[in-house]
Formats: sequence, structure tokens, C-alpha cells
Amino acid sequence: MTEDGDNRIVIAGCGPGSPDHVTPLARYAVADADVLAGAQRLLALFPDFRGTRAPIAADVEHSLDMLAQYVEARQRVVVLVTGDPGLCSLAQPIVRRLGADRCRIIPGISAVQAAFAQLALEWTNARIVNAHAGLPDVSQETLAHEHAIAVVGGNAGTWPWVVSLARRLGPTHCLHLCRNLTLPGEDVIEVTADQLEKCEVRAGLTVLVCRRRTGVWCSYFAQGASRGKQVSGVGATGELHARSSPTSHLPPNTSGLTPSATSVHFVGAGPGDPELLTRKAERLLRECGCCIWTGSLVNPALLDLLPPDAERHDSSGMTLDEIMAIIEERHRRGVDVVRLHTGEPVLFGAIGEQMARLNTLGIDYEVVPGISSFQAAAAAIKRELTAPEVSQAVLLTRAPGRTPVPDAHTLEKAASLRATLCVFLSTDRIEEVVAILRPHYGADCPAAVVYHASWPDEKVARGTLANIAVLVKEAGLTRAGMIIVGHALTGAIAESRLYSTNFAHGRRKERAPRSRQDGLFGPW
Repeated sequence: MTEDGDNRIVIAGCGPGSPDHVTPLARYAVADADVLAGAQRLLALFPDFRGTRAPIAADVEHSLDMLAQYVEARQRVVVLVTGDPGLCSLAQPIVRRLGADRCRIIPGISAVQAAFAQLALEWTNARIVNAHAGLPDVSQETLAHEHAIAVVGGNAGTWPWVVSLARRLGPTHCLHLCRNLTLPGEDVIEVTADQLEKCEVRAGLTVLVCRRRTGVWCSYFAQGASRGKQVSGVGATGELHARSSPTSHLPPNTSGLTPSATSVHFVGAGPGDPELLTRKAERLLRECGCCIWTGSLVNPALLDLLPPDAERHDSSGMTLDEIMAIIEERHRRGVDVVRLHTGEPVLFGAIGEQMARLNTLGIDYEVVPGISSFQAAAAAIKRELTAPEVSQAVLLTRAPGRTPVPDAHTLEKAASLRATLCVFLSTDRIEEVVAILRPHYGADCPAAVVYHASWPDEKVARGTLANIAVLVKEAGLTRAGMIIVGHALTGAIAESRLYSTNFAHGRRKERAPRSRQDGLFGPW
């Protein structure tokens, strides 16, 4: 399972809940494990596992003791966590306890990605706010200026803050409550702040998506309804009701095409490693008749999954009109098309313009989330992007280049928020990026650049804003790298209240108080 001995522990992201969103890499790790640990609902994803099952229950301190004993006994241990280990997970308490050098992290699909995929919305420049445990250390006034926000989690203690944010955003943003994502009982609910306040605070993962209103209709696309999925709304009393039309997002069809079941699949190819594809993405590739892939970015090894007679079209040198002509013609012939995008398709994937064309043509489509390069990069450096009392928000952005950045989303304004910053497509301008960030974060702020995260030629430059530009130049890294900056990356942070013995929530009662210590889990 590991290349340097059995005394390693694998922390595997399992996605938001559906087995379709578990990656092959996670499955391979489980198949090679002696001990499988995690919540009961995650253990149920692997019914064929024949080793030792170790449920992680309410007493997390006891669970960490148990995991440490298995590791010391040189058992091969895999710990299953919900979503992606780099976002609001149990990964960091484990890394802090056992040490980064003894942990391997496998990224997974985040519930945030599933939420935006079900809403068929891009989340470029979205703010990700952690409300799992303590109150987010983010100004609601600041969030009011954001175009897209995803608030992850919520419990009895933090829900009033979530409702307060909804009231603050209500006049300017559309609010969508997403629960049980990718599962049979999935709820994707458009709400008002009043309705949100009446909603039951449930255990489990919840994502509130807030999207700024524009001059056009701002409701979500009811993708998936034609495949038998119930897409819900909220009545005046806060009760759920089904939407009446599965294709209500489509404008009048003037193309002459006959609408049919889903025939176009925007599929996230993941960061590079073929084993980080989700099971659903792999199945769609194996079954499709036509694949349009981004040859300049997607690992060509993924094409080996296609049927021998499947069409292959490299979109690197194509225009939007040429891409859409292929899709329209294949749709006429009843051929399913996989539009394969690198990483997560709704992040810098240019799928919004493609979806708009498909809406006009009356062609149904779906978005299949993929693991983004920022998640793979966080796994490579073995750090969580959110940290208690340090940073409870993650901002995904890029530096301006040939494509300009809106004034509201400049790197300067992003830096002023001092959130954990993941900068795409900007490694070739690392000196410019550092010059902008240093006044806000300080020269000693941890920074990393990960080139080709999860590829065989992956490289990591790890330093601070004082020297990261030099390290990147010396390593010869190109713009294919991911820049991550933020004080959450430091090894000395306070332990999360989420797993503290004296923090009660819906699934755990308060225990005897213990002193909260800073955790140091490996040199930066």
C-alpha cells in the first residue's frame, strides 16, 4: 500500500456520499488495507471489505488512540472521511496526532463541488466558508460583496450565523440549500432567509450556495430530473415540494432538435492521475460514443478507458462553434457525448458558455464533478486549507493574464481578505503574485507551489512568501502549477472544536473539559 513501510495511514476522501463518487485510488487503498476506519455510513460504501472495521464514533480522542495503536502494530490502516480531506475534515487531527510523514492523503469530491454541479453553476472565485463547528471568522459585510459563496455545514450553534448571513445576502443573492448530495434522498432547495430559519438543523453535510442575482433569471438548472431524480423547492411554510417541470431551465426550443434524455456529460477528469477519476466518470467514459477532451491539459491515459470505436476529438485547437457542431450532430444521431475537462469542470472550465448553447438547442446535459488541482495540491503538501481560529474561508482565484479579472475579484482584493488563497494558472507570474500578497499576508506566511499534482512528474516547492518565487524559478516550475498561500498551512494551529471532548453537537454530548493545545504536525 505504501512505498516506505506499513507504518503509514491513508486518509481517503470518499466524496459527498454516493459510491459513484469514490475514486479508484481510494478503492485500491481499501482493498490493500488491514483496517478500515470511519463513520458507519462510509464503512457501508465498502461492503466487501473483509479486514478489521473500526467505526469512528463520538469520542474522537478514543478513535485517535485506536488508530495510533493499529499504526504502531504495523497494520495497514485506511481512514475514510467525507468529501475532500482538505476541506473541513477529520484529516488534520489525524495528521497532527501521527505526524505528516506517516500519513498519505487521497483527495475526494467535496460536497461544495456536488452542490454547484447539481445547480449547474460555475464556482470560479467562490468563497468557501466553514461553519461545521465554531462561528466562521469571516465578516458578513465582506461576504455581501462576493458573487458566489458556499457555506459548508451548520449545527445548532452556528445555524443562527448562517441564517443571519442569509438575511444579509437575501436582497442581492439567490439562496440554495443542498442536503444529502448525490444520495437518493438528495434535496436541492431554493430558499428565502425566513424559510431557511424554519428548516430543521440536521446532522450530516449541508451546503448553502449563495449566488449574486443578475438581470436575468437566477434560479438553478434542474439537471438530473429527467433521470428520475426529484429536485425540490420550498413552500411558504418551509415544507419541501417537487418542482413541476424537469426541464424548466430551458428556454423555448428553436433549433428543430427533439429534446431527449441526457446526452451530453461534462465530466471532471481530475487533476491527472487516472485513479482519481470517480467511478461515475469512469463508467461514462467506458460507455460513451464520442469524447471531446482538452488535450493540452487532460492526461491522455484517460482515453484508454474509451470503447475502441468511440470518437476522439481534441478541443485544444477548436473553437466553441466547432465543439458545439460536433455535439449537436452527435445528438441528432443519438450518440452520447462526454465533454472531458481537466480537474473540476466548473472551475475555469469554460463550460458556462457551452451550457448556454445547449440550453438554446434544447439538449439536456449533466455535470459530473471531478477532483480539482487545488485539492490534489493540498493532498500533496498534507495540509488542510481551513484551520480553526486561523482561516475559515478558502478563495479560488487567478492572476490577470490575457483574460482579464473583474475589478471586484482582483488579486489585491482577494489578498485583503487573508483567507487561504488557491491561485490557478499563475505560476509563470509568481513574482507578480508574491508582490501583491506580501503586504497582506506578511513575508513569513507559508506558501507552496505544486506542479502537476498527482501526475508522475509532480513537483512541490514549499516555502514562504519571502522565498517561494526563488524556489519556483530554481525548480523550473511552469504555469501548470497551483499556488497555495495562507497561515492555515502552518504546522502550529489550535485544535478544532469540532472533535473536542468539550464541544457538543447533534451526534456527541459534551465531555469533561480538556485543555486545547496547539498542534505541530511536521516542518513546513
